[in-house]
Amino acid sequence: MAKNKKMTNINLNPKGLGSENKAEKIKLFSKGFIIIFLILILIVALYVVLLFGKTYLARQVKSVAEEQKNMLDSLVGNEKSINVVDFQRRTEVAKSFLGENQNMAEYLGYLEQTVIPKVKLKEVSFNKEEKMITVACLADGYRFVATQILSFKNSGFFASVIGGENNFNEEENKIEFMVKLKLK
Repeated sequence: MAKNKKMTNINLNPKGLGSENKAEKIKLFSKGFIIIFLILILIVALYVVLLFGKTYLARQVKSVAEEQKNMLDSLVGNEKSINVVDFQRRTEVAKSFLGENQNMAEYLGYLEQTVIPKVKLKEVSFNKEEKMITVACLADGYRFVATQILSFKNSGFFASVIGGENNFNEEENKIEFMVKLKLK
C-alpha cells in the first residue's frame, strides 16, 4: 500500500447554495441584532435621564417648598404683618357696613377708636331696631378681654356695654369673646 495516495476534493454543495445563504443569514442577524441593541441602549438611556430628572425636580420642589415656608414664617412672626392683617379685617368689616347704612361710618369710627391694638375684630353685626352693635373679638388673653370691655365702657360712645360669653379659639390660639354695644 502506498503512502502517497491523493484524495480528490469533491464539493457536495452545489455552487452558490451553501456559502451565500450563511453569509446572508449572518448579515441579517447582525443588522437585526444591532438595531435591537441600539433600541435597548436608547431605552436604558431614556430611563436613566428620567430617573435623574425626577431626582433633580424633587430637589427643586423641596427647595422651593422650604423657601416658601421660610418666607411664610417670617411674615407670620412679624408684628407689622399682624397689624396689616388686623387692619385688613377692620377694612372688610367697614366695607360691609358702609353698604348697608351710611350712618354706620360714624359707628365704625367709634369702634375703630375704642378697639385696643392687641384685640382683633372677628365679626360685627348691627341691629337697627335695637340700635345695638354686636362685636365678636379675638384677644391674646383675659387681661386684654377685660381691657377691651373697659375701653368700650370708658369711651362715652355707647349707652351700655354688655360682655357676652367667651371661648378659647383653637384655630387662632386666642380667646374669642362677644360684646354687645348699645348706641346712644
